[in-house]
Order: sequence, then structure tokens, then C-alpha cells
Amino acid sequence: MLGERHLLNSSDWLSKLKVAIVREDFDSLQTLTAMEIEFQNLQELEDAKYLLKETLMISARNRDSIQQSLSKVKRNIEITRSTLSTPFHKIDKSF
Repeated sequence: MLGERHLLNSSDWLSKLKVAIVREDFDSLQTLTAMEIEFQNLQELEDAKYLLKETLMISARNRDSIQQSLSKVKRNIEITRSTLSTPFHKIDKSF
């Protein structure tokens, strides 16, 4: 998509941004939002403004979801460590 920087007109850019938002394709969102686009009219500019706000909301939701998952993983690691009678680094030689 990076090679498309100079090939996309504003209408194509808006279409690709809509698809990336629906798919929550963060790589495409990052690439598209880094592009410099010259809009043809006020309506396209207003559409872009709305879509970019939507992109920010998706990014915030994703960030929050990742933080919650990370907290759960950390909590599970702590619980697992506290329930182990033998630390990970020791080898069970009883067999």
C-alpha cells in the first residue's frame, strides 16, 4: 500500500479507509493515515474527518482490549506461580 502514495485520489483513499475501518486492519489504517491527500471538495473533507475520528475510536478500543488481556495474562502468571510447589527451573528427578 505504501507504493500507492501518489496513485490514490481522494475518493479512492476514502474508500480504502472505509474498508480498513470495517476490517479493523491496523496496518492499512496506519498507512492510509500517513498519506497526504488532496480532497476535491468539502464533502470529502468532512467524510475524512468523520472516518479519522472513527479510526481513533477503533485504536482506543483495541488499546484497551490489549491492556485488559495483558492484565489477565499477568494475573494468571501470578496465580500459576503461587500454586506451583516446585519452581520452573528445578527438574523433577522422581521418575
